[in-house]
Amino acid sequence: MQTQTLNLENLLKKGLLALIIAVILIQFGYIDGKAQITLDNSYKPAIGDSYTSYAADTSGIFEGNSGANQNWNFSSLSIFGAPLNVINDDPANGLGNSNFPGATLMQVIDDAYIYVKEEGNSYFAMGMYTEEALRKYSDMQKVMQFPFGFNSSFTDNFRSTTTIEDMEIRSHGNVTVTSDAWGTITLPSGTYNNSLRVKTILNSTDTMVTTGGTFVFGSTTTTYSWYISGMKVPVMSITYVVNDFSSFKSVEYVTEFSTAIINPIGIAEDYKLEQNYPNPFNPSTTINFSITRPGFTSLKVYDMLGKEVATLVNGNLQAGSYSADFNAANLTSGIYFYRLETDGFSSVKKMTLIK
Repeated sequence: MQTQTLNLENLLKKGLLALIIAVILIQFGYIDGKAQITLDNSYKPAIGDSYTSYAADTSGIFEGNSGANQNWNFSSLSIFGAPLNVINDDPANGLGNSNFPGATLMQVIDDAYIYVKEEGNSYFAMGMYTEEALRKYSDMQKVMQFPFGFNSSFTDNFRSTTTIEDMEIRSHGNVTVTSDAWGTITLPSGTYNNSLRVKTILNSTDTMVTTGGTFVFGSTTTTYSWYISGMKVPVMSITYVVNDFSSFKSVEYVTEFSTAIINPIGIAEDYKLEQNYPNPFNPSTTINFSITRPGFTSLKVYDMLGKEVATLVNGNLQAGSYSADFNAANLTSGIYFYRLETDGFSSVKKMTLIK
């Protein structure tokens, strides 16, 4: 029995716990710079939104107090490890999408495909697919509602089943999301007024059924997320996880965010990548391109060092001409390059961001 317990604990630490909470901690929303901070319907997530985040050192990093006119100083935040690239895409382009009929948005995180459904002014987690695991909600979990401002709150119940090879995890619980604070946040990238903090508390009871027996365990995940002007995802989050075997803390910091709107605008006569307009721009510009055959298409933005800073298109498109609206609100001034790749065609152009 001791060996089984140690194996279970390792599984929780290394992957199962992350699998359980991965869908839950999706964050939606955008904050404007007004004194009255409110997320309204125009700030819903969209296909083409993307961001890059890093893990950060947790030493000396705490969430602080709740309430109005708070001051959070995270200027000493130190990131480490490999970047995590996330993009919102059309569910039709995702692996395992047949398991989630009715999904309106898909979030791609590494090799995981997370499916979300919009109902009215709310967003619900439907589940997650990877090559190793499938999680499906029989009672979907609400992850955000609109409008949502300071002191807004909602609670929702959920129930799901996760299948990993010959193991099944049956989960049920509740989540409470509250906007509990706003104020000024200082980060390595600068100081931002009227930041909104959203607190998420997830309580889950999970029954793991394996060939070695049945195990029941519980966990509580508390996440504090800060939003700033111009970003649809939290610029920073602190997460505390407490389960029956251990507890840990993590910090995530978003370094790059972009939003792109892809619109079909006509019939394509040839492969073409056009110069963005306006150029120079601040902070938005439009990139037109054409493809003559349907297929996988990639349109990405890079900085002067060749580092990818935004993914505008990363999926299957039909033949045609398209317009991509690119918002670089979280990028610094400078020269950037954008590359179109599809069906053996590749083209690169330069653009200038001046703030």
